[in-house]
Formats: sequence, structure tokens, C-alpha cells
Amino acid sequence: MAEKSRNRGLAFKLVLWIGGAIILVLVASAVFIIAQVFALEKKNARDYLTETASNHAAEIEITMESAMTSARLIAHALTAFSDIPGDARRRVADNLLQEILRGNPGYYGTWVCFEPDLFDGLDAKYKAAQGHDATGRFIPYWYRHYGTGGTTKASSGTGAQTEIEQITIRRTILTDYI
Repeated sequence: MAEKSRNRGLAFKLVLWIGGAIILVLVASAVFIIAQVFALEKKNARDYLTETASNHAAEIEITMESAMTSARLIAHALTAFSDIPGDARRRVADNLLQEILRGNPGYYGTWVCFEPDLFDGLDAKYKAAQGHDATGRFIPYWYRHYGTGGTTKASSGTGAQTEIEQITIRRTILTDYI
């Protein structure tokens, strides 16, 4: 009987050691697999976010380049307005700004700002008129009425965009209008 009891004790010890080793291997395998899956998912998430950010950046770049193209178009067109008689020049420029706004549904507004007497030399005639400041400077600002499809000309502008460009001597995007 003592030998049977000893065999049971030995069998129990063997089961305990082998079972413990198996459990240890299973736990170590599970930890390893979970760590690998976590690292893979982290890499996949980072790759997905990088791709998504790149796509959004490309969309923003296209939108901004379109706006810059419109700004360059306005600048070149207004430069060519020197052939238009002074009294009609401001009306034609307003029409150009309004048409560019109508043709670009993503734009909130279009505007230009000229130094005193630089556009047509008629600033004194337009002092405090709509779309001009107190000096008569030509600073029209057309903005969109969402929901109505209409556009409105603001009563006057501040000229902040010109002041910024003069200080920085480069194109400037005003974040208030993005």
C-alpha cells in the first residue's frame, strides 16, 4: 500500500509539473500572441491615420491651390483694367469679384484692397461710399449668403490683408476666412 501511495504522490507530482509547464507555455504563448497582435494593430492604425492624413492634406492643397489660382486671376485681370475708363472700372471689378464668387461655391467671399488712389485715381470721388473706406479707397468685399444663393457687397473693408502683405512681403492666408 505504501508503494501505491508513493506512486500516487509521484503521479500527482508529474501531473503537477507537466500541467504547470503546459499552463506556463500556454500563458507565455498567449502573451506573445497578444503582444504581436497589439503591435500589428498599432502599426495598421498608424498606417491608416497616415494615409487618411495624406488624403486630407491633398484635398486641402487642391482647395487652397484653387483659391490661389482665383486670387492670381483677380490680380492679373485687375491689372489689365487700366484700359477701362475710370468711372466704369470699379463696376467691372465688382462684377468680376461677384462672378468669381458665384462660380466657386466653396468660397465664402472675394475681395481686393488697393492702396490709396492706386486703382483708378478716383478715391476722392468715392469717400465713404459702399465698398470703400473713409478715404474712398477701393476695397470691395463680396460675400455669400448661404441658403439664398445671393451675394452681398460689404459696406467697407479694413485693409488688414494689404497691411499683412506689406509687412510680410508674401502671400498671406487670413485664417478668419478659412
